[in-house]
Order: sequence, then structure tokens, then C-alpha cells
Amino acid sequence: MIKPLTAAIACVLLASFPLADAFAQDTADDAAASDETATAAAAVGGATAAATAAAADDADDAPVDELERPLHRAASLAGANPRLIAEQRTAAWIWGALAEPPARHEFCSTLTERVAHPTSRWLTVREVVLDVDDIATLADRQVTTPLRTCADLARFSTTFGEQERSIVHTLASAHGFGMPELRSVLDRRRNLPHKALAADRLGTCLS
Repeated sequence: MIKPLTAAIACVLLASFPLADAFAQDTADDAAASDETATAAAAVGGATAAATAAAADDADDAPVDELERPLHRAASLAGANPRLIAEQRTAAWIWGALAEPPARHEFCSTLTERVAHPTSRWLTVREVVLDVDDIATLADRQVTTPLRTCADLARFSTTFGEQERSIVHTLASAHGFGMPELRSVLDRRRNLPHKALAADRLGTCLS
């Protein structure tokens, strides 16, 4: 059984990833930022280097299908607006399909939420249509499910190279889905943008 993350562990994990400071700064500039964001930013500065290294080593040693590593990685993004949903490569990293976080984190929000958070050099934010079952919650961070993450990568990646194919293969293997399930996601809505392109790309990974 996975032990609940304590506030102390969350603070250490925030310091494990250099973009946490940038997230805290971006959110502080947002008029709608919460008090919790400021607290998370302050915690980053107080963590020790030794504890940070130990936490990072523990996370990296965990197997890809173990839930604790996704929880740790999701917790490290606590400085971002909690209404934002981690997606695409950021979601892939959280789920363990990437060893390192992306240089520019990718978030989205639903059309009904309309989160006020400008795109910056550290992150991108876009508005999307999501179903309830497209979203999971880990350590109070919303993240697209592995299935939805693969579909979005295939639809929206400017290039679909070795990294993207590896993400799809890793997530599909770890979470037990294949082309039929991905096709079901793509077929949910009529005239879905980039549907045919996504199907072709996914077919090269899972054929």
C-alpha cells in the first residue's frame, strides 16, 4: 500500500525539479493564483540539496508501472495553477514514459474552466474538450490518462519521432490498451481534427 505523501515529502519533491521555481513565479504573477501556490514556492527554497538528490534517486529507481513515481512527479508540479491539467509530454513524464521532464511543460484546461494563465517560456496552456474519463488525479494534480495522452500526442505533435513512438509503446504496454481503445478515443467526436493523422501515427507504434 502506498503511504500518503506528507507535506515534507511534497516540499522535497518540488525542489527536485528546476522548473518548480518557474511555475511558482508564473502563478504568483497570475491574479487568480491561490495562497497554496505561494506556500509551495516558499517551500522550494527551503529544501536541502542532499534530500533532493535522495528523493530523485528513489523516484528514478521505481518501476514504470508503480503508482508511487507518478504521484511523486505529479506532486512536483504543485506550483502550477491547480485547475490546469497536465497533458502530452508532461503527462507522459508523470506516468513514467519519459525519464526527464520536458523542457517546456504542457498543460491544458477545459473550455468551461477558462483558466487565466498565460503561456510562458516554461509552459504552454491550451483549451481543449475533455471527457470525465480522460482525466486522472494524482497528488491533487489533474493529468490526462495514459490513453488520452497517447491520442493527444499522435494528434498534436509537430513531429512524431522516436520519442513519441516510445511514449505510446511504453504507456500502452504498462496500462494494457492497444489500437482498438485508441481508435475508440479518436471516434468519440465527428470531424475530430487530425484524426486520420493520429490513427496512422498510432498504427506505426502498435501494429
